[in-house]
Amino acid sequence: EGEKINIMELFEQMKLGPSHAYVKSFSIMWTTYNAEFSSFEIR
Repeated sequence: EGEKINIMELFEQMKLGPSHAYVKSFSIMWTTYNAEFSSFEIR
């Protein structure tokens, strides 16, 4: 969940993938925003 502009930026980065990687495909599924999550972190 988040602002659409931020999510779209993430998707653009996902298309590139990490360096030396090949991203063949991925899909996006939009659902109704329900404010279930208040934060996000990567550990």
